[in-house]
Amino acid sequence: MQINKGSIYHINKIRLIASPVQQLVLCLILAAILIMGPLAQAANAAGYTTAPAILGDSLTVQAKSAIQARYASWDPSHPEINVDGNNGRAIGGTAYPANNRAVPGYGALYSNSPYYNSKAVIVALGTNDSLFLDSPTEMFNDVLQMSQEVESADCIVWVTPTLKYGSGVTQAMIDKANLLDAIVRYILPGSGHGCQAVVRWSPSNADIQSDGIHLTAQGITTYSVLLADLANYLRNITGSNN
Repeated sequence: MQINKGSIYHINKIRLIASPVQQLVLCLILAAILIMGPLAQAANAAGYTTAPAILGDSLTVQAKSAIQARYASWDPSHPEINVDGNNGRAIGGTAYPANNRAVPGYGALYSNSPYYNSKAVIVALGTNDSLFLDSPTEMFNDVLQMSQEVESADCIVWVTPTLKYGSGVTQAMIDKANLLDAIVRYILPGSGHGCQAVVRWSPSNADIQSDGIHLTAQGITTYSVLLADLANYLRNITGSNN
């Protein structure tokens, strides 16, 4: 069973890689991966035995239970999904709002995760980087480091944030979220990894609280559908949970 694209695109919550050329390249990559499906058992032999993993921040913490329930509904016989969310987590480590910046050079964020051997990884980070990290160079280096750390996975999807105007969000922060998305899209094609994609989380106003950041009840449902369905799609490609 594959991702229910109709339900996601109907509510216009995600945008895959933007340009037609990039979309074509992504389609070709995914087609090639599907052809490689019979190689999943060989991947198991290499030690990739865990369920899909989601590395996230406070939005993932908010939606964790809903993500798990949605994912399990796709295949009740294999409900396992590793949802690793932490409040304040940034791509480069932990964000410290009091210092108005994220701490760069955290190092080995993914390799320190208990879900290091996951075949399929979703990196749902970037909100705290956009809020607190002021240096584009540090943002670039953090994304580059994370992209290197997740290369051991068979398939990788980055879910980049979209911020809304609110009590906790300025135009500068919105601009940084847009810059982060551009950095991820710039770095990923050069990594040489054969199975990867970028998805832009594009919530409606009803999905986000008045701070412009955190999820409403509706947003929890929307976000959990996005992440769980992506994880299910990656499970089918990589043979995770087998």
